[in-house]
Amino acid sequence: MVKRLKPLKGHRVLELCSLLPCPMLGLLLSDLGADVLKIEGTEGDPVRNVPPLAFGRGLMYHALNRGKTVRKLDLGKPGDRKQVLELVKDHDILLEGFRPGVLEGMDMGIHVLSAYNPDLLVIRMSALGQNQWTRPAHDLNLVGLSGVLGLNESLDPLPLQAADMSTAMLAAISTLAAIMEGQKGALDVPLVMGAHLAAFPVYARFTGPSDMRTDTRLLEGGYPFYRMYRTRDGRRVSVAAIEPKFVQRIIKITGLQRADQREMEQWFGAYTLQELIDVFSSTPACVEPVLYPWETVKHPVFKTMFAPLTERENTFLLPLTPFAGPEDVPKGTWVKERQS
Repeated sequence: MVKRLKPLKGHRVLELCSLLPCPMLGLLLSDLGADVLKIEGTEGDPVRNVPPLAFGRGLMYHALNRGKTVRKLDLGKPGDRKQVLELVKDHDILLEGFRPGVLEGMDMGIHVLSAYNPDLLVIRMSALGQNQWTRPAHDLNLVGLSGVLGLNESLDPLPLQAADMSTAMLAAISTLAAIMEGQKGALDVPLVMGAHLAAFPVYARFTGPSDMRTDTRLLEGGYPFYRMYRTRDGRRVSVAAIEPKFVQRIIKITGLQRADQREMEQWFGAYTLQELIDVFSSTPACVEPVLYPWETVKHPVFKTMFAPLTERENTFLLPLTPFAGPEDVPKGTWVKERQS
């Protein structure tokens, strides 16, 4: 199985990261076998305080940083920066998630790092890249710039961090590729590239000449067989019948003549969510329930992708990467934390 592959065993990673995308990269490298030392500021990664808390830290923090060793240093102090540079000598990969110019401003630029370790590979994750704007941006900004939100009339953010997570996976692939090629020095993996990759299907349909752009919004709700429908009990189902064979199955089950959006809304709205699950259980047609996260963890497809973290009477479920198993979730006290 994929989770048993540990190609990075023996590699030592120094992580200068906080929040989501860069720590996610560190988690992926850790699950692939690397020994990861995470350096945090004296106040800690802000994600530490995002509730709910277990062992005094946010569950999101546990999910992103389990298996790492954590050490707190103040990079605003020359002495602590010197300690980081000394650590660079013993690590072959460094991850950093600062805005462009921040490392250089602390006298820890690529040339300085390479002087301490000529074989060091540095993965740089900023919003827009090292050679572009230095202005700050987060996931919502980047997905907005990608064009995806331009097709979504809602003012609510998407309930996932598409750019952050896509870029973490891209950075993990890039790190493995760099190791295979024996590349040293800096590798720039901007978060905007993750938003760009997630938007590939959108670009293919909407960036041609204006008279060739589709106005049906095929994958954005304009096609009655690729959208969500409300059920009688106020829940939703997703219908994604792109192929004609699945369309025909839905038409056969529903008995609809036109099968337009209005007819589909009426038909699905006459059933509860559980009734629809039962109707389509014996005739797969790309119709599935829209679940809440607390339901997803119980779904037979997803339940093996989580592992329990227990603190006294409370049990939390941590999401796992494909390269980890329940044995990778620590028992009892959560993490090795070095004080010096």
